[in-house]
Order: sequence, then C-alpha cells, then structure tokens
Amino acid sequence: IASRLKTDVTTVICTSLIGVFNSRRLDHQQLVERARKVAAAHRMANNLQLLPGVNKRHTPVFVVEEHFEVLKHWFDAVKVGVIPQTGNTLLHIDGHSDGGIPFDLSIVPQFRPPKDHHEVVSMMQSNDVFIAAAALAGLIQRFIWVWPAWDIKDHRNESDHEAFDVQVGWRTFYPLKGEPVRRLCACSRPQLQNTNLGSRLAEWECWDHEGENTEPHEGPVISSLNCTLEMTGSVEFVSERKALELLQAGGWITEKDRLMLDVDEDYYGCESSVMPLYQAGLPQSTIDNISELLGQLLCVETVKQEYLADSFFHAVIHTVLNLKMNDCKSGHGHGPCLTNFDVDKALINKIPWFVSSLLAGTFEDLPCSREENSNNILMQAVLRILEDLKVSQLQALDYVGVCLRTAPTNFFFEENSLHVCHGPNTPNQTEVTFHVPEEAENKERTELLKKLLSLLPSHPSVVTVCRSVRDGYTPWRHFGFVENAIFSALKDAFSDVKEESFHFDENLLGGKKGWPDRHK
Repeated sequence: IASRLKTDVTTVICTSLIGVFNSRRLDHQQLVERARKVAAAHRMANNLQLLPGVNKRHTPVFVVEEHFEVLKHWFDAVKVGVIPQTGNTLLHIDGHSDGGIPFDLSIVPQFRPPKDHHEVVSMMQSNDVFIAAAALAGLIQRFIWVWPAWDIKDHRNESDHEAFDVQVGWRTFYPLKGEPVRRLCACSRPQLQNTNLGSRLAEWECWDHEGENTEPHEGPVISSLNCTLEMTGSVEFVSERKALELLQAGGWITEKDRLMLDVDEDYYGCESSVMPLYQAGLPQSTIDNISELLGQLLCVETVKQEYLADSFFHAVIHTVLNLKMNDCKSGHGHGPCLTNFDVDKALINKIPWFVSSLLAGTFEDLPCSREENSNNILMQAVLRILEDLKVSQLQALDYVGVCLRTAPTNFFFEENSLHVCHGPNTPNQTEVTFHVPEEAENKERTELLKKLLSLLPSHPSVVTVCRSVRDGYTPWRHFGFVENAIFSALKDAFSDVKEESFHFDENLLGGKKGWPDRHK
C-alpha cells in the first residue's frame, strides 16, 4: 500500500491503535537482518547527543521528510527522558489521519516498548502506519486528529467531533491442525453520550481479526469477554474549527495530558507532484520509461547519492534544452538554428562525456555498472526519449527531478528505486482528496493554527513537522510559505521553541532548503 488512503471512522478507530494483518510475509530472520542493516546504516547518535541539551533549554522540533521517520525521533526522546515511555497524547494536525495498518506485525513490538533501534526501524514501514505502530508499543494512549476544513467531504457522515474509547488485546484461536494461535482483537465504543434519559456509556463492539488482507472491523464480531485486553486508549477526530471551540471552552486537553505535537505540511493542502508533468502534456508511459531507464543506469542507496543523481539528471536535461532551444523549429535561439540532424548528432557526441562523468569524479558512485558499453546504451536510450520532448516538457521534468521512492530508512526500502520524483499519489491511482489552496486561504489557516497552538494549556514536550513532499502530498508551489508559516506559529505559541530548537532530519529530500528550491 503506497499511498495514504482515506479510511472510514470504524477503520481508523481500530487501526489507529492496532495493526492487524500481514500483507507481506518474509522469513523472520530476513526481517531481523534487514532491520539491523538499516539501523546500522542510520544510527541516530547525533539526535541522542542533541536531545539532552535541547531538553534543558527548549522544546525540540524535528523536521522530517516522510512521516514514518518521526518514530526514530520519538523513541530517542524517550531514551533521554524528554517524553514518557507510555501514556502520551498525540495531537496530530494533518490533512490525513495516517491511521493505517503496519504491513507486517510479526516484527512490530506489541504491548511493550521497542528494545533497540532495530525494532524502531521495523516499525518504520510506511507513512500511514506510524501512529498504529507507536500506539501498539504503548507510546500513544490518546490520539487526536485535527482535520482541515478543505477535507469536509470525507467527513460528511460524521459530526465535527468523533470520540471513541478503544481496547486492544489478544484472542486465542484453535485451528483444526497445529498449535493454538494468538490473534489481535479490538473493541471500541463512542465516548459518553447525552440522551433524554441522562448520560450513558454506549456498548462495546469487538472484532476478531480473521486473516490477512482484511480490516479489523471486517472480521467476526465477538464478545468483549473473548478478548484478553492488554491496553486501553482513545481516538478522536475533530475539525479545526471545532478544535478551536473545544480549546476555548477548556477541559478538552489539560495540563495532565503528556502532549506530543505532530504537524504535517499537507494540512494546508494536497496536490499530486506529477501534475507539472501532466500539465506539460507528458504521458505516464513516457514518465515510467524514463524512470525505468534511470533505475537501470543509476543505483542510488543514500540521500546524498539521490541528490547527486538529480544533479546529473539536471545537467543532462539542460544539455538537451540548450540544443532544443536553438533548433530551427523553436524560434528561441540566437544565431544559426540547428536541424534535427544537428541536435541528434550533438547528443550522440555527448554520450561519451556523460558516461565518463559517471565513471570518474563527482558521480562515480552512481552507476549500476562499470561497463562502459552498457552505460552508453542506457544513456543513449534516455537521450532519445528526451530529444523527442518539447521544451516545456523538458522544463517540467527538470523541475520535478529524480529521487528515491522512499527514504533509505524505510524498512521496506528497495535498492535501485530511483524514479521521476512524483510519488505514488497520482490522480488515477489514489482515493486521496486533492486541494490546492489560494494565498488567502493559506494565511487564514496560519492564523487559525496559531490560535489553536496558543490555546493549548501546556507546551508539548516534543514537536515533529513532516514535509510530505517526497510522497507527493504537500503542494510544491506552496512549500516555502507553508513551512515558514508552521515554524512561525510554533515560535509564536511556545516561548520555549527557539531558532535552535529546529533539527532538520538527515534524510530530507533536497536537504534543509527542500526539494522545490534545490536548484536555487
């Protein structure tokens, strides 16, 4: 499951606090070794050194690219005592619930904290399952999702404040053959209801997870007596306006809540990053062909290599652009125009230069092969596609660039996953609601966010901000404004959030300045 699909209330109730299926089964030892490899390659030593000092002086704010990456910062904060190991309240301000299910539960700590970095890595499976993973480990007891007004149509069957008690545990299943198996079960009920007969608690409704590829509420309904409970918690979904009203009234979030704050930049809006390519008239088949060829030519395993791969692609695009801008059809050039034959010949002559730059110097760690002939063939194939594109299409490709499909810290990270950087969230392959805000709406949402944060009765112990650019959610054209607006809201609302509070994750796409501004 690549994109963060919207889920109905019942699904999110259960999956916000539990994950209950394995859609992908690997040998357990392979999974453990993979976690060890990723953890070894991405030690968080710098974070652990940073946090003790941060705790004494100001609230740490961690800026991440992909949402699952908050887990490493949360559990590092636990290690040094910035936040408690269990029982925290997560205030999640986001355009999406992120209430999905971990792909593989056999490697996720359940009803206990992770023992080490290896287990934290095993929880980092996707951008929409990190909350369930953290809740299963006991870190989160109360989950509050504040959703924006532009997402109203996905809440048309709900009130503006839905609140549920949740219980999670085990049920023993006895197959006809083999040993008994323990399966997760979950119970939920709406919180206290007011009726004409007075206040009363609703009845618990419980489900047994029946097998793979099903949501918890799709399993058989069972008696609560058949679920051996291990943890309790609560889940709330509240509109931004209702959240403001509840905070102004008081008593909703109190000083007793051990608060963690999490803000996604796609709270402001959501737009597929493939749109500049579509608007330039590039078909998905051409985009996919370029991705396929580049994935065979360049083998990228780190964010540093990712940046270099995009720089190489940028140089290739500009070489083609300079020739196309001077061809006889363009009318853009200065001086004698170039025929199609001239452009073709010039690009063929450039192939050895491109290949030699891959085999030595700045880009020498990028090629999948050291064989000059195979690199020549792949380079020629890439140039053939680019040569047939219009100037506007080349400019759109240069703007979007090439990147990894997910950060190397993702537990299911696949090597050789370089592609045209549009993320999985394409219009024909997603159920996600798109919304591109105008400038006035951005300013209005910023003021509302400042009010929300300033009304919190206590400051959060840790703050995480997610960019959501790599996976194609946050509108690129608004990225700079949105991030600065969120940072400003945090500093205005919390006196202990200073400039030095902000820690920019090592896996940010395009580094600290971000992907849309990487060439500036």
